[in-house]
Amino acid sequence: MNIEESYELYLRLREHMVMLLHAMDNPYPPHERTRHALEGSVKYSDCYTIQKLLEAQKPKRCLEIGSFLGFSTRWLLECGSAWDMHVTAVDPNIRHRVFDNPRWMVESMNARFLQGRLDIISGFFGAHGQWTSDYDTYLPNRSREWVSRLIATRQELDGGWEETFDCIYIDADHSYNAVVDGFRHALKLLAPGGSIIFHDAVSWPGVNRALREFRVEFDGLARVEILEGTGVFDHPKLAAEAIRHSDGIGYFKLRPGPVHAAQRAPLHTGTGASR
Repeated sequence: MNIEESYELYLRLREHMVMLLHAMDNPYPPHERTRHALEGSVKYSDCYTIQKLLEAQKPKRCLEIGSFLGFSTRWLLECGSAWDMHVTAVDPNIRHRVFDNPRWMVESMNARFLQGRLDIISGFFGAHGQWTSDYDTYLPNRSREWVSRLIATRQELDGGWEETFDCIYIDADHSYNAVVDGFRHALKLLAPGGSIIFHDAVSWPGVNRALREFRVEFDGLARVEILEGTGVFDHPKLAAEAIRHSDGIGYFKLRPGPVHAAQRAPLHTGTGASR
């Protein structure tokens, strides 16, 4: 896709998401749902960066860690359509912003892919917090005991799977410890020649710090970059749209050579509820 086609696709998907937001069962008015959805979803400049990284590698199997409302899931699937890329999307399906059941949106946004190129797992990948703040902030409020019981029903996943992935996209818990732990688990699932893509590499300090440390740790062993996606800002079509926001994309890819020690160290396999 060239940049004009890519941006038109982005606008169509965003329009589709807004239509679904208006149809969903939610105590907040449609304009509030839409605001939260657009604020929390990946912006076009970062979508374009992701697209170019995927087109350069053409991965066959992609693992998405953190789906929110499924916009990024759909973007991954659309970008990988030319080479039939399969996506496994992992998200705990707990309240995020004003959305109590994000999985409904993930499934609705990606309905035509569910019987073929998309698998969805409701679970946590690696370390995670208690996730109580959104239940304190938005209606209906829930007690910490209630939230703890909900979280206990979710699958606990780590890098102990038998399958591997050519690309892993991480956009989950943005705290430093969670990013580092998620990366360690993801590294074990990475196929030879595969890459890990991080969202919010600039806008979230925890993600940015982790990537800068990975760059030092893997110096000479991996390509580690922080990409701001600002190259799209001056394109004539996009300049007219006043697109000036990028949360940043992190990119990690091991260089050819012996397996890194972090990929060999054993991890325990999580247990929990079914998919």
